[in-house]
Amino acid sequence: MSGHSKWATTKHKKAVVDAKRGKLFAKLIKNVEVAARTGGGDPEGNPTLYDAIQKAKKNSVPNENIDRAVKRGSGLEAGGAADPQQQIRVTVMVRRIAAVPPDAYRSPLSRDEFQRRYGADPADIQKVSDFAASYGLAVESSDLASRRMVLTGTLGDASAAF
Repeated sequence: MSGHSKWATTKHKKAVVDAKRGKLFAKLIKNVEVAARTGGGDPEGNPTLYDAIQKAKKNSVPNENIDRAVKRGSGLEAGGAADPQQQIRVTVMVRRIAAVPPDAYRSPLSRDEFQRRYGADPADIQKVSDFAASYGLAVESSDLASRRMVLTGTLGDASAAF
């Protein structure tokens, strides 16, 4: 008879419970990572991290997952916090955003005509350059034809700007 499989019912119930548990684990692990990032990876010297670890243990998060989260948050493992003083290069596409009124009878524009009307111009490049400089980023190169700018600076400056 269709619909009377006890295993199917059990499987669906387990899937719901596992989804809720996984969501809770992810939230608790994120709290551990953030606490380790802000106050260091030593639970004895970081009460926020200690509380986050205790809460995760209380909710049965495996110790291995907690240890990995502490390492990621303190920057000891890949995927964790990066050094904000690390030098990076950022490529930026400069685009002008213009409101184009909807019109059912408007003829489509060619690529060149669209670029002429709505593309970046030297003033736009200068505005982006000034914006980047206000956050401590330097313009390494800019190309008006491709509307690209290459900015250099520290990871912290780039994070603040973008």
